[in-house]
Amino acid sequence: GSRGSLELVNNLSQEWNRMMTGEQYSVPYRLTFPLQSPLPTIKSIAANGQVICTGRRP
Repeated sequence: GSRGSLELVNNLSQEWNRMMTGEQYSVPYRLTFPLQSPLPTIKSIAANGQVICTGRRP
């Protein structure tokens, strides 16, 4: 089954420009799941085999 998708809200060049300023900020993402119910629990987010974000259950 599909795992869903994670994509940047802003375009990549906008985010690169913000990163180059050295300012600390959050990068907004849109997370889409294939099913609406029940919603899955996100344990981690990985890109290219490297974990970039982990969390715990609320």
